[in-house]
Amino acid sequence: MSKNIILPIVLILATASLSALAQDKTNFVGIEEDWSQAESESISVRNDVAQPSTPIVTKRYFKIKKGAFPQFLKVSQEGVWPFFEKIGSRVVGMWKVIHTEQSGSKASPDYDEVILMTQYASVEHWKASRKMAEMGGNGPDWKKAREAIELRRSLTFETSLQFLQGSTWHNPPYYMPGLEESVVRKPTRKIIQFNNRDIQDIGEKAKEIEKRGTITFIKPIDLN
Repeated sequence: MSKNIILPIVLILATASLSALAQDKTNFVGIEEDWSQAESESISVRNDVAQPSTPIVTKRYFKIKKGAFPQFLKVSQEGVWPFFEKIGSRVVGMWKVIHTEQSGSKASPDYDEVILMTQYASVEHWKASRKMAEMGGNGPDWKKAREAIELRRSLTFETSLQFLQGSTWHNPPYYMPGLEESVVRKPTRKIIQFNNRDIQDIGEKAKEIEKRGTITFIKPIDLN
């Protein structure tokens, strides 16, 4: 059973081959704008004030060309994300899936897996961001983002999208491993300060205790 914080809204966008990508570019990347129309004239945009909303996080899964993750990440950081952050989204991060012994899964020899998570103000915000130029204009940053999306598409075999709703926690994780060291307890000598009256009371018995090495007497203090 799913936890309550995850909404049961799942959008699956998948393709079976690279040939299918060329046939339906819009659905593949989730961008609905007509790029040829958006390029035809200059688009200036004035934005409304921030709208009341229920924030969401999108979790996008990619299968990409084997070994292409560094390029995939770089083009996202430099080309795609600056524009989308300008129109209000916030990228949480992008990660390559690693298959450790503990995961119980094995890496494919044919593709790498990538997870991208992005925050939006609402589902409506995500929908509006699909028409990029209508939210951020079609200036140089839009053109750079479009080219970056095209390059990212050329590296991608398949993708799917989930919408999550809940809460983010602003306390970064930290790792504090135990130090590989052993603790050796050494015997300690107690130093006790006595006055003249105490020394007189202890007498010869105190000297015997000191000889055993458990107590060291220092010069008495005259309290008179």
